[in-house]
Amino acid sequence: MTVSPQQSKVAELIRRLDEAVAAHDDETRCRNVKQVLIDVVNSGEQFIDPPFLEPALDRYARRLLHREPNGRYTVIAMVWDRARAPRSTITPASGASSASTAAASR
Repeated sequence: MTVSPQQSKVAELIRRLDEAVAAHDDETRCRNVKQVLIDVVNSGEQFIDPPFLEPALDRYARRLLHREPNGRYTVIAMVWDRARAPRSTITPASGASSASTAAASR
């Protein structure tokens, strides 16, 4: 089985999120997760496989990228068609127990 560049980048994201959520207090954990997501978005690199980026015809699509086995967090790609794209595709959620990353609208 061949590992695509996107798969290795998702694996790196998961590794970094695992480290980020290992903090003992919520404030640090949230700050760490936020920094990981900022780094990923600001890298400008395409790291999600194309099938995860296909919009649904009549609504936004939610695609599960990763569910941490111990239930500490979930990573979801949310994809909008250009006609349905919200004004802001990334909304930080302070104190949230799960982290979402939104893919840019197509």
